[in-house]
Amino acid sequence: AWLKAVWLEGGGLGAPTVLDEGDSAAASDSYMAGCLRKVGGGIKERLLYTSRKERKVVYRVVSGCVPWDEHRGHVVFTDTDDGGCMCVWSCDVEAKWYACGLRGGLAFIFGKMLRSWASAAVKSKDS
Repeated sequence: AWLKAVWLEGGGLGAPTVLDEGDSAAASDSYMAGCLRKVGGGIKERLLYTSRKERKVVYRVVSGCVPWDEHRGHVVFTDTDDGGCMCVWSCDVEAKWYACGLRGGLAFIFGKMLRSWASAAVKSKDS
């Protein structure tokens, strides 16, 4: 659900352009690993690792006009006691010297995408 709602549909920030589909075998545990997308601002991101078994996604920003030299994102899903799902989205960033507002900006963007994904999940559950 996350790969579709956030990675492919943009998580409420506008649909990205998929430049390389990566592993397209839907039955594969590493489904979509290697997928390259272009998002707003010309930023390109690649899925480095996906695992349905581990319920984990790892991606990297590979190019674009961004305030960091390195960005690797980690998305992990765990079940909650009430039958729901918790998503922990973190990233390792090596910021450039002028990236003072980076933390707040990333928190805003990740928050918007997670709210969009949660909203899509609720709509899907209600249908």
